[in-house]
Amino acid sequence: MLSIFRRKGVPFALRSLGQYHLFGYAECRDKFKAVEYVKKAALLGNSYAQMDLGLYYFIGFGVKKNESKGLYWTTRAAHNGCTEAMESLGRRFLMDGKYDKAHYWLSEGIKHNYGGCYYAVALENLHGIGCEINIEKGWNLLCLAADHNYGFACYLLAEAYRLGEFKSMKIKRDMNCCAYYLQKGIKALNDDCMLLYGQLLFVGTEISQDISKGIHYIHMAAQNGNPKAQIIMSGLFFEGKLVEKDDVKAFYWIRKAGTRGGRPALRQLAYFYEEGIGVAKHPIKQKKSGKYMTY
Repeated sequence: MLSIFRRKGVPFALRSLGQYHLFGYAECRDKFKAVEYVKKAALLGNSYAQMDLGLYYFIGFGVKKNESKGLYWTTRAAHNGCTEAMESLGRRFLMDGKYDKAHYWLSEGIKHNYGGCYYAVALENLHGIGCEINIEKGWNLLCLAADHNYGFACYLLAEAYRLGEFKSMKIKRDMNCCAYYLQKGIKALNDDCMLLYGQLLFVGTEISQDISKGIHYIHMAAQNGNPKAQIIMSGLFFEGKLVEKDDVKAFYWIRKAGTRGGRPALRQLAYFYEEGIGVAKHPIKQKKSGKYMTY
């Protein structure tokens, strides 16, 4: 079906082919083909392909790194209605100190009710980026970002209600509100929300305990790339007390955590290679994992 669309030059299908070569089966992955199809879709006006292409130029993925081309394509995507591109431009201009341009694009995103732009403006007010620090305004904007399903805003609000404070602002501790925002963040696929909700259910001191449900959400966070959750899942499979012991799965998750998991993950990974737990003994890889633990 996609090949038919490709011959007809449908922008959406071209971008889909690019995504396929980027994220599909290992034998089909080819970043240069991915860029080729995304570029064709961008030229035909697909706003998400234009944003993808802008990112590729910014980071030099499959093309020679070129900041001006990255800005050109991201701006085209924003003008074409891509709210993620509006957020990207707003954040980029904030970092460059071009506050008028940043405010313009973030305001455009807010007009489209995009949570990421509410979140970016919240950070401006919370940290005084291009404006005076205003914690209360930042809090209100975080609430709006969460209302528009921006996952990390949900996480920050959940933590605030769990702790009973936010920056210098005291708020009433409320675990029902905490759980509400965590569940909302989970729907938005925020892995920090998945992990925290899983931990709260697992421990059961702040909300009703449900160990199996807690493991479910921790596993979900691990699948979504959270290194802390991946370390926990590795430990659960290695211990074999709350889940069936499986050294192969224990190794799989600790290897997934890798360097992103810091010294705890690398220490455990080196141990697995050294002892041959879930993997053949491999002194060289054990040494490579161990070297990152040295100060």
